[in-house]
Amino acid sequence: MTTAISQKIRSANVLMTLFIIALHTFAWDERMWPLRPLVNMAVPVFFVISSYLYFQKWSFTLSCYKKKLKSRFWSLYVPFIVYNLLYVPYIWLKVTVFHATDTRELIVGSIDMVTSGLFGYPNFPNPVLWYVWAVFVFAFFAPLMGWFVKRAKWSFPLLLVAVLPLSFLFPNTSVFYWLPCLLLGCFIAVYEGDVIAFVRKLSGYRWLVFFFLCYLFLFTYILKDEDVFSSLVYYIFRMSAPYFAICIYAICDNLLPQSFVKMVHPYTFPIYCLHVVFVNLSMQFILHYFAFLHFLLIQFSAFILAFSLVFLFCVMLSRIRPVWKILTGFRYS
Repeated sequence: MTTAISQKIRSANVLMTLFIIALHTFAWDERMWPLRPLVNMAVPVFFVISSYLYFQKWSFTLSCYKKKLKSRFWSLYVPFIVYNLLYVPYIWLKVTVFHATDTRELIVGSIDMVTSGLFGYPNFPNPVLWYVWAVFVFAFFAPLMGWFVKRAKWSFPLLLVAVLPLSFLFPNTSVFYWLPCLLLGCFIAVYEGDVIAFVRKLSGYRWLVFFFLCYLFLFTYILKDEDVFSSLVYYIFRMSAPYFAICIYAICDNLLPQSFVKMVHPYTFPIYCLHVVFVNLSMQFILHYFAFLHFLLIQFSAFILAFSLVFLFCVMLSRIRPVWKILTGFRYS
């Protein structure tokens, strides 16, 4: 991985984290449908990055497989348990104290609470952790994917075509739903030199930005009344979105100020895992005290407040080094 690619991944992580917060703040409001496809690019891009990072310094050996599993156990599974446990008291307060409904209501000490916290079954206490669980599960069968990709360099498009209809049969919280994105990340890592050479050629084609905007506007209009979770058109958009993200990052050096990326990037993983609570609280606060505002001001104010609060909370947590190591999956000591 070159320094330039590492910087672009950091920038993409920060931007997609903002998209995720935006998604859970206002994208489900029917009036905000023009932004729904844009912010829905985040999860596909995250899966591509996760797959790419897995196949860095990868070899088809048992020792490498064990090393990768051990790494993912500490960086994904341990935080998965911790963040689920942290979310259970919030569910209890939400249901018991504030008398709000929550489909993930869990009885403390019940078998369901234990299995949910450990394996996400029958549900994920913290709803966004399905992604962390999916990436962890991916580590178990990733070598098989790498084996196929290594033998399908020129026939990679055929492999994608074969996988697409199969993946769509799975729910969107399943790792298998995201196989096309995982395959793309694997392909980029395995053939990194060829991909870099190709992407460098794209950097001169500025018109691709206009093409991407047309593509985005087209899908935005088509998907206005589509169900994100069951629409085949939405699925096609999600699986194709990372290719355009790669093109945009090839053409544009800085989509976000580097100072902002440097400030936020160390906190992106905890922000992702914790943001739902702050989104809910921010929206309730804005609606309670500023309900008279235009709905656009309400939505964007809640987004800014949620991001600010979760970022500051993570900064405070980073001062407690042993806790911070666990919450970041031992990424930052």
